Amino acid sequence: MLVALLGSTVVLGMLSGVLRGPCLALESADLGRLTGSGCFSDLQVMWFDRGLAEHRFPYLQPGIDPVTGQLSSPEYPVLSGLLMWLLSLPARTYAGFVWAVTLAMTAAAAGITAILYRVSGRLAWLWAAAPALVFYLGYNVDALPSLCAVAALALVLKSDPVRVAPARYLWAAALLGLGGGLKLYPLAIVPALCLWLLFGSPGPGQAPLADRLRRALLAGGVALAVVVAANLPFALANTDGWLAPFQFQAARDVDVSTLSVWFLIGRLLPGVSQAGLMAAATVATGLGITAAYLVAWRVARRAGRFPVTGAAVAALAAYLVLNKVFSPQYVIWLLPLLVLVGFRVAVPAFYVVLDAVMYVALNLADGALARGDSAGADLWLAVLFTCVLLRFAYVVVVGLLALRRGS
Repeated sequence: MLVALLGSTVVLGMLSGVLRGPCLALESADLGRLTGSGCFSDLQVMWFDRGLAEHRFPYLQPGIDPVTGQLSSPEYPVLSGLLMWLLSLPARTYAGFVWAVTLAMTAAAAGITAILYRVSGRLAWLWAAAPALVFYLGYNVDALPSLCAVAALALVLKSDPVRVAPARYLWAAALLGLGGGLKLYPLAIVPALCLWLLFGSPGPGQAPLADRLRRALLAGGVALAVVVAANLPFALANTDGWLAPFQFQAARDVDVSTLSVWFLIGRLLPGVSQAGLMAAATVATGLGITAAYLVAWRVARRAGRFPVTGAAVAALAAYLVLNKVFSPQYVIWLLPLLVLVGFRVAVPAFYVVLDAVMYVALNLADGALARGDSAGADLWLAVLFTCVLLRFAYVVVVGLLALRRGS
């Protein structure tokens, strides 16, 4: 079965590259030229507007290019930018860059498939056959941080936090730190690992509090050290260039492109400013992640074990629904964790279908807007934001349910 699962993953990954086909002949980041075709990806902007077409090493230039007024480097944490730069080196055209990224992300997706098969057996098909692989493996580099998070949790899954080998939880911490250097969200999972080690195994075999605290702090320290090691050289060499992507993301408006609940709140409450919406989203995200871990600790005290994978899913769920941006490709982050935590088929399958409807609605809405078809645009935007609300409710529910399932 593993061969079939891997084969499905690779085929869908290649189809993701094929889906980008109509955009591969572009000579600039013309976002409207093929609007609605489904071929657009974040890679267009990275190649044409962030210096990758010139193979410019990222984060060592001024934050804003004085000539173009654009960001000089990819608007992502440094390891994502470095990965994109490395994948751009063998490419001479945008098409070559897209295929380099697609092949690399397909390999990462195959790694996730192999882990899920080992842990969850047939349920791995929910990942390996998901249309999301077609939509997003050639869209950005989200599959690699997802692999880091899945591998980290798989290392400690069903282990005893007192008897687990130090190598396992330290490698898990390092992988989460590596994932955090690629995209920030794996850092929200680090407390799940630390709290799991701190809680231990109540009963006759429980370790002394000092030992549990030492192990938890060591795991957190390893994750932090990896993130610092990835960022510190750039922060010291060129603080302006290193900070620019974070400033860019912090300044991003809560508009229709964010596909978050905050955009809908802004529409319902037009008197709330952009600054107010962004501040509310930031505070709510922090409080939501904190609440997820407080509830996880309470569940652990009742159950006698800390639900490490369930807490990770709950924290990620809080991050996704309360952050100001909930891009469709974040399905690559959440879906494999839903399989890993052990939900029955219907739960992740619903997300697979909902995500596919969102993708289709988004592209049809874009196409209608490009054609000046206001009636068609209104229809597909209504479908899209109905899906946004359904996704919000779904992710909240699975986050809560995961706390009762994660081992």
